[in-house]
Amino acid sequence: MKNLSFLAVCLLYSLCGSVARADPPAPGPLPEYDLSVKLLPDAHRLEAGGTVRLPAAPAPRAELRLYLSDAMHDLSVEVLEPASAAGAARVRKDKRELWIVTPPRPVPAGARPLLRFSYAGGERVSTVFYLGAEGSFAGGLNTAWYPQPERGKGTGAIRFSAPAGYTVVATGTRADAHASARGESVFTCARPTYFGFAAARYTVARRDGGAVPVAAYLLRPRANIGRYMEGCSKVLDLLVREFGPYPYGEFALVEVPTEQANNAGFSGASLDALIFADSSSLDEEFNLAYFGHEIGHQWWGNVIRTKDERGSYMLGEGIAQYGALRVVETVEGPDAAETFRRTGYPGYNSDQCGLGYLRYAAAGFDHRLSDLPGNSVSHQLANSKGFLAFDLLSRTVGRARFSLALRNFTRRHAFRIVTWDSFLREVEHDAGRDLGWFYAQWFERAGAPDWRLTWKQEGATLRGAVSQSPPYYRAAVEVRVAGDGRRELTRALEIRGARTEFAAPVNFSARSVVVDPHFLVLHWTPEYRAEAEALAGYTRANKLRSEGKNDEAQAVLAAALAHTPVPDLYDAEFLLRYSLARSLVAQKKWGEARAQLEAALASPTRRPNLLPWAYYLLARTAKELHDEAALRRAVEAATSADAAAGGHTGATGAAQALLKSAAGGG
Repeated sequence: MKNLSFLAVCLLYSLCGSVARADPPAPGPLPEYDLSVKLLPDAHRLEAGGTVRLPAAPAPRAELRLYLSDAMHDLSVEVLEPASAAGAARVRKDKRELWIVTPPRPVPAGARPLLRFSYAGGERVSTVFYLGAEGSFAGGLNTAWYPQPERGKGTGAIRFSAPAGYTVVATGTRADAHASARGESVFTCARPTYFGFAAARYTVARRDGGAVPVAAYLLRPRANIGRYMEGCSKVLDLLVREFGPYPYGEFALVEVPTEQANNAGFSGASLDALIFADSSSLDEEFNLAYFGHEIGHQWWGNVIRTKDERGSYMLGEGIAQYGALRVVETVEGPDAAETFRRTGYPGYNSDQCGLGYLRYAAAGFDHRLSDLPGNSVSHQLANSKGFLAFDLLSRTVGRARFSLALRNFTRRHAFRIVTWDSFLREVEHDAGRDLGWFYAQWFERAGAPDWRLTWKQEGATLRGAVSQSPPYYRAAVEVRVAGDGRRELTRALEIRGARTEFAAPVNFSARSVVVDPHFLVLHWTPEYRAEAEALAGYTRANKLRSEGKNDEAQAVLAAALAHTPVPDLYDAEFLLRYSLARSLVAQKKWGEARAQLEAALASPTRRPNLLPWAYYLLARTAKELHDEAALRRAVEAATSADAAAGGHTGATGAAQALLKSAAGGG
């Protein structure tokens, strides 16, 4: 995400008024595929072949580069065109997923070579990739399960053959009405995409009401699927209003087996026109924020993609999360939206909220949003501070204007590569006002406001001041004055500079004064700072653990446990031991993990939303240690704790699946 003085560009753009905007040039020809895939789930294998026409290059090419997952093998390539380079090519593995293809003679400049290839494989699990009788799935963005040149998206047709009784669902449009009679499923992809698919003995349900038809592909019939499809339909209707027309024919919810999805590194994944959701997720009630976010990626991440790192997380994760917030606010009201902004939506990632951002900042992981560096922190910051910055931008320019700007942007740039700076310019143009100050303070610097309020009442007048240290934040906020009973009043305040004073007539005795009582602006509060600093070790360790650095995480956790605060107001001991157990589970140190979980569960205070998952992990250790009685007790405790937490955590389904797996010898 390379810096450009876009503040100056935005100011110039604002001064130009109605100057015509030039869309970025359409991308050159993408790879065009004609691919045939034979699925052999019982053998955990596929056999594939076909052709791909590659983009041209300005210079002759003695070598061509293809990316194909390490899970695949036996790649062979023949050059069909141009005639001057035709013939069997030499293929060698270079590193990781990169294969070097050497044609008999160099491909001339400007030519689009046509390659015929074949390969097999898939016996190993990879990211969002698994082949098996329980249910197969593949995401081409995550694992290159088919040959991809450096420009990974492509167009074309894919023919799948699978055993009798299997249904295949894939990116693209189901094309051949007669293919099923031949035991094939044919999909065409006219728009650029990463190819993906799922295949299993699916039960299919459909819902045609609403703006977008919805289908569900289920591994078993589910009594709750009507509510799921209704929920997806409602989310799609709302996001069409926010982001513009849905870019595909229908939306599909595709169930994948929980254990295999976990091994493949996900519980949910968004592909063009469909979402993979694991079985344990579907066992729980429909989660509005989760599906609001994941469906939002159909626009932001699928239809709109960025040119480079600059702004990529904001135009993918951040704005999809903003869509989830708008869905929650519209469906469940302002109180639910405030909870989401402050401490997270129930049953959703508890780090993806204002407090989650403040915890990361207190742990030393802050970064400006415009050029998040692409490490494990970037996803978190875009989904915490990022979506709140977009929400504030929407309030600043007006909901209707901001939604219009987003719809205009997706219409102009659908399936094109965009830049963060072009997005900012176009939002500013459609807003009809200078937003350079907003972009500078929310996107181009780290941090959040830390306001200090002082006030006193003099008779019927309340006088106060909001002070802040540099860098100063400009914000339009409410100030709420409350007295005994239900007496209160609210005043608007524009905060600027080091000190902003205010006065308000008050006809009652004031007991409290609060700046921004509904947390419409991300900011520090004394309570949130205390919690964030008390849990800084826990936050640092979780980052290390997410990066696979379990030994380092354990060292951080051990040091933090030696300084657990007394009294333990923020469940620090429970959280530290729970995180330590997760790290030990990742290392398959089952006995040590069990000891830490038992100590966590004996802590004086425990975090309600994580308590069910602590019991789930305890059940998992009991299963691995072949302690059936402890397994059953832990599953029962996980179920009870989940119910006490509102039934939104997802631990019940995961625990029951674990028990079922143990009973079946899994």
